[in-house]
Amino acid sequence: MLPPEYLASAPDSVIQLVNQVEEDILCDMARRIVQTGQLTATAQWQAWRLEQLGASRQYIYYHLQRLTGKTQGEINALFQEAGQQALYYDDQIYQAAGLTPGNPNDSPALLNLLNAGAQQTNGTFENLTATTANTASQQFERALDRAWLQLASGAFSYQTVIQQAIKDLARQGLQAIVYPSGHVDTLEVATRRAIMTGLNQTGAKLSLSRADEMDCDLVEVTAHHGARPSHQVWQGKVYSRSGKSAKYPDFVSSTGYGSGPGLCGWNCRHNFFPFFEGLSRSAYPEDVLRRYENQTVTYNGEKLSYYDATQKQRYLERQVRRWKREYLMLDAAGQDTTKAATKLNAWRRSLDDFLKQTGLDRQSSREMVNGFGRSQASKAVWTVKKYETISASLKSVTTSTGVSISDVSTHMVERCNQRQVSTESIVDALTNPLKTNKIRADHSQQFVGEFATVVINTATGKVVTVWPTSQSRAQSLKRKKENGS
Repeated sequence: MLPPEYLASAPDSVIQLVNQVEEDILCDMARRIVQTGQLTATAQWQAWRLEQLGASRQYIYYHLQRLTGKTQGEINALFQEAGQQALYYDDQIYQAAGLTPGNPNDSPALLNLLNAGAQQTNGTFENLTATTANTASQQFERALDRAWLQLASGAFSYQTVIQQAIKDLARQGLQAIVYPSGHVDTLEVATRRAIMTGLNQTGAKLSLSRADEMDCDLVEVTAHHGARPSHQVWQGKVYSRSGKSAKYPDFVSSTGYGSGPGLCGWNCRHNFFPFFEGLSRSAYPEDVLRRYENQTVTYNGEKLSYYDATQKQRYLERQVRRWKREYLMLDAAGQDTTKAATKLNAWRRSLDDFLKQTGLDRQSSREMVNGFGRSQASKAVWTVKKYETISASLKSVTTSTGVSISDVSTHMVERCNQRQVSTESIVDALTNPLKTNKIRADHSQQFVGEFATVVINTATGKVVTVWPTSQSRAQSLKRKKENGS
């Protein structure tokens, strides 16, 4: 038997290796996309595009091949540990029943099952990395072409195009499998599923082989909080492997063992262990199972089933990882990280609040992104503080036209950083402008100050963007103002 908690955390060591490679490849893509804006002629672009696609493809293949080599030993070690764990629990029950199970290392049949499981999972992972190499190359090609077309159209600024391309890649992650339905699995998701499923199925085969050896017909299936609804109907109950018991239902037909959606199938954390009528006592009495099935948590005044709550937690964790990735990619590409830092801060707070309200355990490994360590976290916090300082300074301002500033965009703060515009210059432009343009149809209005030109949304009071006022324009407007024209 492999406990649900063991299966949930078992893939973490391999996932850490996968995440490192994912970040390296995505950051490499970001650095290449930044160079798009340096090209103007179509012929020059086409030659450069082919060069970059080839170089990126080589980079992807090289790093994924290295990953395959690193993970092979890690996966083999995981299977050895899982095999020992599964049989250790089962053998304790057999010994309590007066039976004498043999040493697993002396059983060719058990060793063959264990080795076959490891080989199959290594093969699955190798196929995954090969598929990812092709899918990720196409992903980069699409991002590169989209960036060029948007720049060539003249409808978008260079900064907007680059940041949008990086944002899209960070949101998608490194794509591994694209299904006919359009659903996409990232390399991390596909790897976690492959390893968890491979370990669980191999552990189950070892348990069944040992049960045959011990002539044990009955097994009890494990149970856990937050099981998917279709699994709650059969978890924590005793079944007959032969199907000949008058008291206990058939194991395979009741649980779907051997099928993808059933026991020990895709992403399933249920397993089973030997049960002896008259000697064993059920580990999951009816009241425990009912408690598992009916358990709810409260979030923002709404009751959620435990299963739905864990799905919400997974979503929040994915958002934290997504914005960490975007921060790293923007940083690698030399772009401003203000928006990524503020979004990361907001999602972290949402996750903290969710866990505090629901009492669910934090799973830090699911928030981790390799490359985002203490240094990056400190820089992100500093960026957020700078944003909050600018925001607080401007929210107390009322413009010369009577609009109260209620908010500032992260885009505006990014422009402050990039164009070296001070908060004092922005306040001066809003309260003492040299010129105030008419309000446009989209509610935007431009305030031209001596050192800064500021655009706000008059309907919402939000500062949208800013840029330095040229000296020539400032002097011209000052002369006009002095002359009363």
